[in-house]
Amino acid sequence: MNLFKLFIPYRTMNTKSIRKLYSGILIAGLGLSVLTAGLHAQRGAQDSWYLDKEVPLPDMPGLNAPHGFDITPNGDVYVVDDGNDRVSVWDANGSFLRAWGKYGTGIGQFNNPRGIAVTADEVYVTEFSNKRIQVFDLQGNFLRKWGSSGSGDGQFNEPWGITVDVVDANLTEVYVAEWNAHRIQVFDSNGAFRRKFGTSTLNSNPADVKIGPNGLVYVSSRGKTRIKVFQKDGTYLREFNPTYRPFAIDFLGNLLVVANADSHRVQIFETNGTLVTTIGSGTASSHAGLFDNNYGVAVSPSGDLHVSCRDNHRIQVFDANGTYKRSYGSYATAGVDTTDVVRSPENTFIFTDHSGGRVFETDENGTLVRILAKKGAGSGQVENPYGLDLGPDGRVYVSDKSNHRIQVFERNGTLARTFGSEGSSNGKFNQPRGIAVSQTGEVYVADTTNHRIQVFDLNGTFRRKFGVLGSLDGQMNGPNGLDLDDDGSVVIADYNNNRAVVFDANGTFLRKWTIHYKANQVTTLNDGLILFGGGGNTDTRLRLYEKDGSYVKEWNPGYGYPSPVACLPNGTLVLAHRGKDKLFFYRPTYRTIRPKQSKEIPFPEVISAAQRPGTDYLDLTYRINDADSPNVKAALLGFADGGTSLSKVIVPKTFVGDVTGKLDDNVSTGQTHTVTWNAGADWNVGFGEVEVAVLAQDDRDLLNLHFLNLPATDGNSTQLKISRSPVTDDDLLKIWYWLIASGHSGIEFTGGMVHQPQSTAPAGFSPASVPGLKLWLDANDVDGDGQADSNANDSNVSVWTDKAGGDHNATQTTESQKPTYKTNSLNGKSALFFDSSDDSLATGLTLVRPYTVVVLFNSIAGYTGERQAIAGSSKWFIGPWGSKISHHPGGWASNTLTWESDRYYLATAVNDGSKSAFYVDGVDYTQDSSRTSNPNILHLGKGGYYKKPLNGHIAEVLVWDEALSDANRDNVGKYLSEKWDAAYSTTPYALSSSTTDLGRAYLLNLTNLREATAEEVTRAKEGATSGTTNQFSPTFKVGPGERPVKVNEYGFDTGATSGFWVVPK
Repeated sequence: MNLFKLFIPYRTMNTKSIRKLYSGILIAGLGLSVLTAGLHAQRGAQDSWYLDKEVPLPDMPGLNAPHGFDITPNGDVYVVDDGNDRVSVWDANGSFLRAWGKYGTGIGQFNNPRGIAVTADEVYVTEFSNKRIQVFDLQGNFLRKWGSSGSGDGQFNEPWGITVDVVDANLTEVYVAEWNAHRIQVFDSNGAFRRKFGTSTLNSNPADVKIGPNGLVYVSSRGKTRIKVFQKDGTYLREFNPTYRPFAIDFLGNLLVVANADSHRVQIFETNGTLVTTIGSGTASSHAGLFDNNYGVAVSPSGDLHVSCRDNHRIQVFDANGTYKRSYGSYATAGVDTTDVVRSPENTFIFTDHSGGRVFETDENGTLVRILAKKGAGSGQVENPYGLDLGPDGRVYVSDKSNHRIQVFERNGTLARTFGSEGSSNGKFNQPRGIAVSQTGEVYVADTTNHRIQVFDLNGTFRRKFGVLGSLDGQMNGPNGLDLDDDGSVVIADYNNNRAVVFDANGTFLRKWTIHYKANQVTTLNDGLILFGGGGNTDTRLRLYEKDGSYVKEWNPGYGYPSPVACLPNGTLVLAHRGKDKLFFYRPTYRTIRPKQSKEIPFPEVISAAQRPGTDYLDLTYRINDADSPNVKAALLGFADGGTSLSKVIVPKTFVGDVTGKLDDNVSTGQTHTVTWNAGADWNVGFGEVEVAVLAQDDRDLLNLHFLNLPATDGNSTQLKISRSPVTDDDLLKIWYWLIASGHSGIEFTGGMVHQPQSTAPAGFSPASVPGLKLWLDANDVDGDGQADSNANDSNVSVWTDKAGGDHNATQTTESQKPTYKTNSLNGKSALFFDSSDDSLATGLTLVRPYTVVVLFNSIAGYTGERQAIAGSSKWFIGPWGSKISHHPGGWASNTLTWESDRYYLATAVNDGSKSAFYVDGVDYTQDSSRTSNPNILHLGKGGYYKKPLNGHIAEVLVWDEALSDANRDNVGKYLSEKWDAAYSTTPYALSSSTTDLGRAYLLNLTNLREATAEEVTRAKEGATSGTTNQFSPTFKVGPGERPVKVNEYGFDTGATSGFWVVPK
């Protein structure tokens, strides 16, 4: 929102832009930013999606720097996948089964898992960097954990290898090799510490530990290049030198198998250290049967030897003699880095996995169907694949970005063809990204670093190109995302120009518009919208635009990276979330397909706003756009301090020059209008900020709701037409804005209150004409002489003279506690300001019941404690307390009305001798009439029993020693309202931001609606299933007011907790 600082003598005006859609009335405020933000009013409340479901993307098969692993009796292999920070599980044939875990410190998360041990029903995992042990069941469900960073018993300093001692099928102890603490710690299965053994001299950098068939403990001491042998109690027995530094160890019958990762070998020894055989060349290699940093080794139940290779990202299998048999696993990241997604005719989804180097397919439940392409530079392999699309031939077209080519796959993953190579000539590419295939059989490719679009037939034959480097029309700078609209035009995210550009199918430039910084993805929706995503590498927001570039709205699906979106035929948006590795299904709640609306909401755009130097005049130039209404109604409102409450509303009435045809019922659309508001005449303040808004309305209803037509049911043969969401106070507030601004004859607006038109106080009425007046303090006549005061602004007041004639003046002798006189506090009139520390005045009046006390006051922001305007020497006061406008005559007679800073309140406390009542602005807020304590001596500000400051102003105080009749109290209220332009009515329609029941009835009658009955709402909630309220439970909404919370199958809002539904009369 732009901010314009405008200085006016005697006040500082600050005009700020505002643009909101208000139930068919559009309000646009000062600021040129409105020009780029407005035409979404054409669409209004009809664009709404909710998060129907989240579907996790599958665990991807593959390995990334595997370390330790263990094999169960049925042959399943559990691998700690260090590079992916997860545990992956493979069957005895090397087929991927499942995985769990990701990087982090939370439960079930990992940071450099290194060792693993599996029992009949549990999995134990060491975490090198999180310095702990986590235990899971065989399916990966977390069970427990123990350990923390440190050197004490039960603490860890880089735990690595782990084994379990199972005796007669019962786990007795858990042994952990602690790399940097040079020791073995032993625990029970629940993590209770039992003992430890080993020192840096004896056992330097232990990498693994195993229990031999002879019941002894074998430890690989990588730092000492030794295999150490201990009894279970930790007694050292012997050691031998395996020549090469040992890491993982396991037993092949009575033979000890040692993985020598640094030397890329596996050695097999007798338990006395006699070498039996060696596998591997000693040189890092990816050839079958050779190793590259083989950190893990385990023996299967069938007697085969399995060896994990960290840098080859695989596990190889050998027989007992060391003969190579097979391998399983290949490089793959666990998470997916989706940059594009398309839906297939079979309701599956196909994705490009950019950094993972994959193209894969899942069903709609997130189950992996197949991997079409893996990482690499060979035929059928991909390196940083970016975009993809399905052609009319059913094939999958992929932009293989870092291989500078397009690859075409059959649906089963078989490579059909490849075209393109690195270069800048026709048919060559430099990091192609976006790709789209038309139904006429043309392939459009965003050749990003060549700054152009190339077009091919389905066989890869070059046809044409368009675009060159630049920022002029028809030029591009790093075209990124690309999609085809339903009219055949090509919509492109022009990455480095921060804009959208549109060409026809032949490459003729059509239009452009500025979008957010470095948008890199585009999806054309089937409801007339275009969705742009991303902003560089970190902006996850999605922005919606009309086809002409008019901004609609944005939403943020949460932490992660820019994520691709597919649009389903029913209007559902499917977001492949990069960061959460989930599919988010956003279901539309209004309609699936949006034809061009025949009736558009008028949209005011502010062209300029300027203050005439040396004056209080504000020149405002604006235009109202409406494609199908040549004339509309228009009006102007101001909002003090940028607030939205009715108490902040300023009604511009004084203009310089004629505003006919500019601010009335016959304003021409599409034309520029200029009005000059004399703001100083209508806004009597010394200083402040104002937000100015232009309002426009065409011939549609004031409450422009979306209605649903529910079909007849077995239990009810009539159709039900009902608003899909409830009407709230916020909806009604916008109608009051328009009625106030347009001067609607059925209401009056006084002091921030909308109310029924009411009669004035009797001619010549004065508080003195009401019997029993004991105290009258008037800030417009502080000295009580009946003449205008001459006090200087901010001067201290020591005596506030009682005009009632009883000499009950309010006084203060201490200079630091005197209130200050403000010349322009309430609508150009004076008031006394009592600060937040010590200001107070004491009257000479002792008041006992019956009584009536009236005080007109406010309290400003900046003080957080309890406050009082007028108080007694006993437990009695009126003022803001606990953020409520309160009256406390020995207990809470009223403590319900929410206090609003700066707003003036006309508070009246009445006691007839036996019961109390409390009125604010004419409305009865009595909570407990039995509270009837006497005030005794009256004080203003910080005085009386509780001694709480006001931090606000008092304009007038009136006190009678009797309970005023309703008629006299009403006349006093009207008198003060007319004198101070303060809020007062016994029949209010709306105040602050709330509408009363009377006001609601008035507006519904005005809009020819009625409140839906409980039976009608129940019927709408139940939808098609009588007796059951059908609900979706979204966790994220996109729509007006971020509603609905929940909906049923008809789109009816079933989760609203406030407001009311309406039906036509």
